[in-house]
Amino acid sequence: MKTNRADIEFYREMMEHFQAESASKSAQVRAMQDEIAALRRENSLAKESHREDMESLRKSHAEELEKMRLSFEKRLDRMAEANAGLAAQLGDALSSGKLARAKKYARSSEQRNLLNNRKGVNRTEEENDSDGTPPADTGQQGAADAENTKSRSKTRAKGKPEGKARFDEVVEHPMEENMVLPEGARLLPGQMWFEVIEYIPGRTVCHRYPYRRYILELPEDADKEAVFGDTLPSGIRARCPVDGCMLSATMIAFIMTQKYAYHLPQKRVRMMLRDMGAHIPRTTLNRFYMQGADALLAMLGETFREEIRKGGYFMIDETLQTVGVDNGELGRRYLNRYLWEFYNREKGLVEYVYEEGSRGQNVLKSFFDSDPETLEMLISCDGYNAYRLFDTDEYPGVTVVGCWTHARRNFIDALPSCRKPCEEMISMIGNLFENEAVCDELGITEDDRLTYRKKSTKPVLDTIKAAADRMWNDPGLMAVGLLKKAVGYLRNQWDHLSNILKSGVPEISNNLSEQRVKPIKLSLKNCLNIGSEEAAKKHAFMHSLAESCRLCSVNIADYFTNLFRHARSTLSSDDLRGLLPNHYCAKC
Repeated sequence: MKTNRADIEFYREMMEHFQAESASKSAQVRAMQDEIAALRRENSLAKESHREDMESLRKSHAEELEKMRLSFEKRLDRMAEANAGLAAQLGDALSSGKLARAKKYARSSEQRNLLNNRKGVNRTEEENDSDGTPPADTGQQGAADAENTKSRSKTRAKGKPEGKARFDEVVEHPMEENMVLPEGARLLPGQMWFEVIEYIPGRTVCHRYPYRRYILELPEDADKEAVFGDTLPSGIRARCPVDGCMLSATMIAFIMTQKYAYHLPQKRVRMMLRDMGAHIPRTTLNRFYMQGADALLAMLGETFREEIRKGGYFMIDETLQTVGVDNGELGRRYLNRYLWEFYNREKGLVEYVYEEGSRGQNVLKSFFDSDPETLEMLISCDGYNAYRLFDTDEYPGVTVVGCWTHARRNFIDALPSCRKPCEEMISMIGNLFENEAVCDELGITEDDRLTYRKKSTKPVLDTIKAAADRMWNDPGLMAVGLLKKAVGYLRNQWDHLSNILKSGVPEISNNLSEQRVKPIKLSLKNCLNIGSEEAAKKHAFMHSLAESCRLCSVNIADYFTNLFRHARSTLSSDDLRGLLPNHYCAKC
């Protein structure tokens, strides 16, 4: 009994132990299950959060990709536009290059190559339109085609007859001096002439006059103790009109004429003098040039400027020339500088002005230095922006007249790129010049010319303005760069171009002014450059005198000789005015 009870107690304790252990294990299992559930919840939350993050990341990436795609498409569009612009610029550059080559190697006339081919035959269009049926009159059509396709390059305009040769000096010999009459011969009625033209070569002679210096002692009561002098007569010393220059008036006038009338460089003038017997060093001859120009500028400079300002109509232009400019420590550099030209059409005088190479409005203000409100005149010029100065309220009495030659020239340049509209505009502008030619042929007065312009020229101007506006509003035509430039110039300058209806005095073209620039270009071509800015001012004045003489039909060599003979004289203002080219009496 005791053993069984002990066993039962043992088993009970063991059972309790096992139940306690089982409860502990069950608690651990429940804790683990709770932990697993918590982990599962965390995992689920993490997955949900990750899904949201992935979704937001996917959305942000999609938005960024869309932005990149749109940006890339915009860049492609801009690149396409840029490529189209570059292609247009390349086309314009090729057209400009062809035009430049044509201008460089072709004939100088604007109408030879392009304008004379307006009625050319297009064989491709004829072949496309033909149905194989021969024309009704083959012979006449063939003759007409041959006439149209015939080259016009060999056709030259007939100039005015030059007349017979004439000479300033003619020596007539009496017949009795050289008459040979055989014995028994009888003279026929009438007298004949046999002419021999003789060339008298030029030569130079250096006259050397010896002299001695002397001292003249004065009385003791005189202000000076002694007077120094020389034995050379004043008349001999006066043969050299310029101080420090040993050339006579005829000699210095000769070298000035060679340079400023015939545009010879200094080297060729030295060669001519050498052949005439005078060997003058380069630096010495250059000094003679400057001394002679200084003497004439001091004598006539102010009088010439005052005279040329007296006028109601000026034609103005500017051009480039190469001038040596001192830059301090950098030394002298040869740079492009501007020279202005003022042509007084009424007086036949032209003045070249060099104002430190400037191309600004200050040159115009300096030349027309009178009161702007009282200034009344007409000015012909091109489309350079400096002339907009006269469009302001500061110059109410100045009327600027544009140049139709410049307007037409732009359309001529654009002919190879866009032929039909350019030909249309060139033809209409040609009608303006035809009207002016009619006025010149009739020799009408200025008032009658203005009346004729209002009657015949105004309708042509209205047609040109309407055509220019129509072209400007056509995007297809304005895609051609050269045509856009031509139409834009015409529209921008229309106020000036249409001012020909305000007066019958101004020309519709500024070509006469541009022709006055030709002597400067010839000298620059032969001499390459001007040594200094001070020399540029003197060259400008000498060219002004030479070109004014040419406009007034004055012999330039005789004119320079007469001026140098008066260089040492004290002249009144009326005498100086009489020495100007437009008042000079010794005309040829």
